[in-house]
Amino acid sequence: MKTTVTAFLLGALVGGALALGVRAAILNLDETPHAGHSGHSMKEMSEPPAVPGASHPEPAKAGLLVDLGNARCPIMGGEVDGKTYSEWNGLRIGHCCPPCITNLLAAPEKALDEAGIEWRETARRVAEAKVATGEKRRALLAELGKTHTIVRRPEGEER
Repeated sequence: MKTTVTAFLLGALVGGALALGVRAAILNLDETPHAGHSGHSMKEMSEPPAVPGASHPEPAKAGLLVDLGNARCPIMGGEVDGKTYSEWNGLRIGHCCPPCITNLLAAPEKALDEAGIEWRETARRVAEAKVATGEKRRALLAELGKTHTIVRRPEGEER
């Protein structure tokens, strides 16, 4: 009987330790990099970052915003998913996944240049339109609208 009780207790201890180990491994999966996203964990992939332009609800922003219209993500090179964007200097830049937003905003000019995305002329035109007033502003916005989607205009400004 003593051997049976000892075996039972030993089995219970091993089983409990194994269960805790499995639980820890499962919980640690959140910190394990996800294949194909260069070090992004599963947790990062499932939770959008709290940065401007993330694809999660956040307070409405103001000011001119022009979609750059990039088809490929400047960070991972994947196809833009159509719902994940960052906003930088009046440009809306498409991404393949939310973690790429953080990476872009760390060094936007470098990332866009390395990805071969033409952005400088659009950024210059957006900056010019931001400071212009009256008829000149309307003309600049009309020109921008011919080649890009104007996502947002300052409040109270006609379309």
